Amino acid sequence: ISFSVSNRELYRNKLLAQAVENARQQAAVVANAGGRTLGKLLSANISTYSGGMERSYGNMKLMAAADRAAAPETSIAAQEITIKASVDTVFAME
Repeated sequence: ISFSVSNRELYRNKLLAQAVENARQQAAVVANAGGRTLGKLLSANISTYSGGMERSYGNMKLMAAADRAAAPETSIAAQEITIKASVDTVFAME
């Protein structure tokens, strides 16, 4: 049994946009603290993107038909799948 994220590209794009916006906000704080204003984004590199991959449960032994009737019910619980994005950015200061 395996679980994965549907619309993986949608989540990837949203996370990358959020990463750039977070960087912009932090850079604006630094620029303002130095008496300057934040300019335009000069460059951005995706340093990491991970997650959203399948989460699989190990192989289960096949049981004979007679054993299935006596076997306890298999319990499967959903688990979180973590998706991370990190972008290295460079902004101009004015």
